[in-house]
Amino acid sequence: MQAVAADGTVTCGADARLLASLAFDNANVPAAGASAVTLATLTFTPGRTGSVRLTSHGYCLQGQLTTDSEIRVAAGTSESDAFSVTAGRIGVLRLPGSVSASGEFALAWTSEREFTVTSGAFTTVRLYGRHAVGFEADTCSGWFKVEGPVQ
Repeated sequence: MQAVAADGTVTCGADARLLASLAFDNANVPAAGASAVTLATLTFTPGRTGSVRLTSHGYCLQGQLTTDSEIRVAAGTSESDAFSVTAGRIGVLRLPGSVSASGEFALAWTSEREFTVTSGAFTTVRLYGRHAVGFEADTCSGWFKVEGPVQ
């Protein structure tokens, strides 16, 4: 059971499975060297202490490559928290610049990690995207959700 307040925050019962979710469309990810951007933000209040699962999936349009391009997507409370997890928990899209100097490529990604929460504590998590390599901005679309509790 969950309740949604006027400000969009979600309060969840102890046995909730989907605590919060949000779709996003055409979020701009700047070229390498810039800070990560926030693709989506979820705020919720868990009904019990324990672990929840932060999951995301979607695609990014990488276009007109003249150099290598790599976009990374990860969830956490901050950019440093999001990207401090093991590589297998981060969504990665990589295209070599030799693929084509024209055209667009839509590549899919997924990310997942467990996150510790405290019952009744107002919690905000974000999904971040950044170029690790690449000189052009690209756009990403997808879905971000919090599931729990993790058994």
